[in-house]
Amino acid sequence: MIFLVVCAPYYLVSDVRWEGRMPDLADVQNAVERMHNGTATLVQSVSVRETGADGKVVWDGLIRVFEIGTPPSIRIYAGALPVEGGQTRRIFALRHTDKVHSPVAAVRAAIAMEDRRKRPLF
Repeated sequence: MIFLVVCAPYYLVSDVRWEGRMPDLADVQNAVERMHNGTATLVQSVSVRETGADGKVVWDGLIRVFEIGTPPSIRIYAGALPVEGGQTRRIFALRHTDKVHSPVAAVRAAIAMEDRRKRPLF
């Protein structure tokens, strides 16, 4: 099952979780294809390391950049965020927009959306 985070129409998260291992390229590609209903072609893999305001590392991993569809295609940035502070990871996929225009911007947006998603609405 895949769900859409209501406050960000271009941010999709797979509810499939990987315990004790990082999802590999095939896992990420399959999730992206399911989330966006198309065939995903890997464009590049980019290593991203992001630190928070306190200097602690909040992300250190690969972002996979995919193209989906026939021209004009859609660019997708995908990665696997740790959830619940443990060994569990959840795949996210963000569409390229004016604000999400690079792998680093995708990581920052995914972290912000996960934080927002955890907060109560009321």
